[in-house]
Amino acid sequence: MSSFFSELGALQLIDHLLTVQSDLTVPLVRLDPIADPLRNDPRLEQILTKHARK
Repeated sequence: MSSFFSELGALQLIDHLLTVQSDLTVPLVRLDPIADPLRNDPRLEQILTKHARK
């Protein structure tokens, strides 16, 4: 259960950092191994698709 909340928090943080001015970019999230645990989560792809359009 705690990993679910950790993943949910990570997804919310990624979404927020892609919304505000930060060094995080969609290509960086797609390539950085730190995001590997979230790769199979369709919510990550939704977030990246949403921010790739901007």
